[in-house]
Amino acid sequence: MSIAEKAKNAIAGNKEQLENALQELPSLPAGMMQTKTGYVTAVQVIRPRVLPEVERRVLEEASIAGDDFYYSWQQGGETIEGLSVGAALAMVRNFGNCAVDVKVEEQPFSYIFSATFIDLETGFNLTRTFRQNKQSPKSKSGKDIYKGERGIDIVFQIGQSKAIRNVVLNAVPNWLSKKVIMKSKDKIINQIKEMGIPKASQKIIDKAKKLGIPIENIQAIFGKTWDVEHIVQISSALRAIEDGVENASDRFPDVAHPEQQPEPPNTDSGNKENPTIEDTPPVNPIIAASNKIKEAYYTDIRKTKTEKQKTFITQNIDRDFSSGNLTEEDYNDLKKLLSLLQTK
Repeated sequence: MSIAEKAKNAIAGNKEQLENALQELPSLPAGMMQTKTGYVTAVQVIRPRVLPEVERRVLEEASIAGDDFYYSWQQGGETIEGLSVGAALAMVRNFGNCAVDVKVEEQPFSYIFSATFIDLETGFNLTRTFRQNKQSPKSKSGKDIYKGERGIDIVFQIGQSKAIRNVVLNAVPNWLSKKVIMKSKDKIINQIKEMGIPKASQKIIDKAKKLGIPIENIQAIFGKTWDVEHIVQISSALRAIEDGVENASDRFPDVAHPEQQPEPPNTDSGNKENPTIEDTPPVNPIIAASNKIKEAYYTDIRKTKTEKQKTFITQNIDRDFSSGNLTEEDYNDLKKLLSLLQTK
C-alpha cells in the first residue's frame, strides 16, 4: 500500500494508521530552507566557522604567497595597496560556508559583472557590480595588447576576476584583509633583503624592459635610487601589469616633456644671431638629465592637491638632488614652486 493510500485510509478514521503514515514521510535536512528571492537565508551547517582558525589558515597562505597576493604602487603621491584575486579566493576558501556567484550583462562596449558574496552561515548577502571595457588596453605604439579571440577571452576574464576580488574584499572582515596585506608584504620585504637591493633593482630593470616599460617612466615616480619600500611597490606594480590586471600606461605613464616650438630655419649662415649646428655648444648630459627629471616633477606638482602628496614629492626631490640627479638650479626651481603650492 502506498503512503498516499495509507493516509487516505487514516483520514477515514484510523488514527493510529495516520500517525504511522506521517512517520514514513521523508524528512527534510535540518536547517535547509527554500527561497524564491534573489537572496539566501542562513542555514545550519555541519562545521561552523571559527574565526581564529580562519585567520591562522589565511595568514599561513599569505606568508607563502607574497607577491601573488599583494599589489602596490604610487598614484598622485599616495601609496595604493591591495590584494589580488588570488588572495580573495584564498580568503573565501578558508572562510568556509560561503559562495561567490557572478552574473554578466553584455553591452555594446563593455561587460557589466554582478558578483554576489553569499554567507550561508549568517545569511549575509552582498552584490557589487564592475564594468569591464571590451576594448583591449593599448601598447605604446597604439596596438592592442590582447589580440584576436584569445584577447577577447583575456579581457573578459580580467573583468570577472576584478568583480570577484571586489565583492569578496568588501564582504570579508576588513581587519582580516589588512592582516593579509601586511603578511604578504612582509614576505616580499624579506625576499628583497635576502636578495640584496642591487640584485633586486636589477631584476626590476630586467622585468620592465621585458614589459616594454622605459626605466625613465619608473624613475620619474620613484627616483633613481630605490630602497626596499620602493622595490616592493615597483615589483608588485610590474606583477599586476604582467598578469594583465593593470595597464602600463596607467601605472608608469610616459614622462611628460614641454611642447617646443620649432626654430625658424637659418637662412643666413653669416648671421651669428642664428647660429648653425656647428656653432651650437654641446649639451651637458647632466643638465639635460636634470631638466628631464624636473619636467616630470612639474607634472606631478601640478596634480598635487593634498599636503601628504606634497610631502611625498618634496622627499623625492630632496633624494634626487642629494643623489646628483638634479642640478642645484633645477632643485631650487622645484622647491620654489612647491613653496607656492596651496594644498588642503
